[in-house]
Amino acid sequence: MQTLPIPPARPKKRSFRSTKPRGRGASARERAIERPVVDTKRERTDANDAVHAPAPSTPAPGALVLESLAGEPPRPPAVPDVAPIAASGADARRYVAVVSEVPGSEGFAEEKTTAPRPTGRRSTDRYATDLPILITSALLAGATFIPWYKGPRGFGLSVTGWASGSWGPLIAFLGLGSVALVVLRRLGVSVGLPVEESLLHEGAGWVALVGAVFKSRIRPGSAGLLSASYGVWIAIAAAAILIVLAGRMSPHAGLVLRTGWHKGKAGVIGIVVLGIVVAGSAVFGVTNSPTLQPTGGSPSDLFAGTVRGRMPDCAKGFPLPESIKPQYGFGTGSTCQAQLTSSRPPAEITAAFDSLLRTRGWTFTKITGAPGSTIFTITKPRCATLAVVPAESGSIAAVAFQPCPAPTASR
Repeated sequence: MQTLPIPPARPKKRSFRSTKPRGRGASARERAIERPVVDTKRERTDANDAVHAPAPSTPAPGALVLESLAGEPPRPPAVPDVAPIAASGADARRYVAVVSEVPGSEGFAEEKTTAPRPTGRRSTDRYATDLPILITSALLAGATFIPWYKGPRGFGLSVTGWASGSWGPLIAFLGLGSVALVVLRRLGVSVGLPVEESLLHEGAGWVALVGAVFKSRIRPGSAGLLSASYGVWIAIAAAAILIVLAGRMSPHAGLVLRTGWHKGKAGVIGIVVLGIVVAGSAVFGVTNSPTLQPTGGSPSDLFAGTVRGRMPDCAKGFPLPESIKPQYGFGTGSTCQAQLTSSRPPAEITAAFDSLLRTRGWTFTKITGAPGSTIFTITKPRCATLAVVPAESGSIAAVAFQPCPAPTASR
């Protein structure tokens, strides 16, 4: 006869009801069910063991006791709530690490660390062409203050790029604007610009190149009086180099207008820089007019036999108004020239020569060239060319004598 195993005895249910009678005379406090005191520290330890240890085959006795209070069948132990621990002031970081390994606990967010904000000056954009652009732009601006034109050899006449007309101030301010943009960026000053900085440098180079080439062909003063000097060639070369360097600065920059570039402190600085370039070149360009100035000449620029402060011997007898004084002159076997200066305006000097030459019986024709410039072509009693041009302060006159052409025999 086979003996069946005897099942283990079920544990007795422990009752937490009060032993006092629950009659009408019992108070509400006495009728209340006494709740067990839960040890928080012990529950945390039990929860850790429950997570990391394999699940038991039978529920823990404590769980059966708690389930018996509600009259429900036993359920698997739930994940303990971390709110009471956090509220009690205990360290909850370890609890989060444990719960995050339990499936279905995605609601518990992991701890996130916030990166510290960078302190100090922001990083400065630097390019390999910064220093070359700075030097080239400064050279372009400085080239406008050296002679772009010169007069005939021995006259000592010259005209700077700044005094050549409207293009001179425009090229000067374009070069200074490029210098300012590079310096401000390298100093860490944020400048708001409507387009990429390299495009502004390249645009300044193109405008300066076109203007310098134009001025090398269209010269101030009377036709044939002035020729191009070294200053205009320096400006052309500097503008061409600036175009190449700006293209290498950021070769893939697109011509895109930046929205909101004028806002904020950077936008104000950008407006000031661009405003100075535009306003300065416009004001000085409109008010400027071509003016010639005497260079004084150097010994290498003058012919042998040069005299200063008087007319050369070959020019004696030429009538001079009282308001004009000889500066220097020279005479050779085939050339006789003299340069004179005056503090009076060109119109007054021209009128004085016109009256004096007519009074002395000299035959001439008068041609008016650029504003303030007049050419006298003298045929009797000597053949000469007299030019009166404006200077920075006053007037300059130059006279050159040449042999008169032989009269042609009539048939």
